Parts: sequence; structure tokens; C-alpha cells
Amino acid sequence: MPTKWDACIAEGNKSFTYMINNLDDMFDKDSIKHFDIRYATSDCIIYYNNIRDKYLNTIQHTLIQWIYNEHTCGRLYEQTNWKPFRDVNDYTEMYLGYKKLFLYKEYYFQLAIEYRCECDECIYCITEKNRIHFELGLYGWRNNCNNLLDPDKRYSIELDDIICRKFWERE
Repeated sequence: MPTKWDACIAEGNKSFTYMINNLDDMFDKDSIKHFDIRYATSDCIIYYNNIRDKYLNTIQHTLIQWIYNEHTCGRLYEQTNWKPFRDVNDYTEMYLGYKKLFLYKEYYFQLAIEYRCECDECIYCITEKNRIHFELGLYGWRNNCNNLLDPDKRYSIELDDIICRKFWERE
């Protein structure tokens, strides 16, 4: 559990290196190993469980295609498109977050790489030593005609679905 920023960067580098060397191993046919949906912003904490319950199984096929498209376009392996983020609810937890947002229905998600899976029911946690995995962080949803997102319109979407600078530059 990294608490200092240097430790977050080191853990993020391990996650990034793992993804580059093991991208195909992070999937199991049409699903993502250890996959989960979480919150990316504090505003989304009270909403993400409902989104997770509704879309956890149906979102994966579209997300896998999107991830491979990001890879084909050359963005996925560009390290400047990734950076560590501290969990907004637990300062000692972190994930490696992607700069381009994933849109599913009206919801925007930040692709994340979590360094460890600590779930009780995951079949991969039972059978595999490695627990580095992709997940999505709910960033917000578009409910209006401008770039500000619900639930509280603090964050926006920039050109080409890039995460807003205010969110991206925080430590």
C-alpha cells in the first residue's frame, strides 16, 4: 500500500510494464481477468455500485475491443497516457489511470490497472498468482449538452474524450 508519491510511481511503473509484457494474459476469452468497476471521482462513490451491478458483465466485450483499438492506434503503450492516481476514498490505495476515457452508453469511465486483486469470489485469485488487472473507474455521465459531467459538474471532457486537466494533474 503506497503512501508516498514515489512509491505510487514505482507501483504504477510495475503495472505499466506488466501490461506491456502481458496484455493478452489479462483476458480470458471474452472477459477480463479480475475485472471490476469502481469510482474514479469522489462524486461517483454513491453511484458506482448501481452502474457495476447493471453493466459489469455486458460492458466487458465493448471494453476489450476498445482496449485493443487503443493498442492498435499506439496510445495504450504510450507511458505518458498513464499515471498513478490515489483512491479518493482511501489515500493508501492507488491505481494506474489512463488519460483517454472510455464511453459506454452515457457513462464515462477511466481505464485503470489495479496492482492487486483482493476479492473473495474471483476465480482467478484462487487459481493464479498474478493479480494485476484492468478495471474501470466511473468518472461521470453526460446529461446535458455541454462538456461538464454529472453528478456534480466538477469535471469535464476535453477533445477526443481526454480526461480533464484538473483531474489528470492531481497527485
